[in-house]
Amino acid sequence: MCTAYLEKLAKRYRDETEAYDRTVCTGPTVHGGIMPATSYERGLITRNARHAFDSIAQEAAAHNISRAELWHAVGRHA
Repeated sequence: MCTAYLEKLAKRYRDETEAYDRTVCTGPTVHGGIMPATSYERGLITRNARHAFDSIAQEAAAHNISRAELWHAVGRHA
C-alpha cells in the first residue's frame, strides 16, 4: 500500500465532501466545517458522503487499498 496515495485519497474525500456541504448547509461553521441546520440538509450530506466514499473506495481498490484502510485514513485526515 502506498501511504502517500492513501493520504491523497483521504484528503480528496474530505475536500469533496466539504465542498458539497458548503453548497447545501445553512448552519454554523464549527472547527472550519459547515454544519447542517436541518435533518434534510443532514440527509443530503450523508448521501453525498456515502457516494463520494464509494467512488474513492473503488479507485483505492484498484491500488489494493481496502475500504477499511481508506476509512481509517479519512478518520486521521478529518
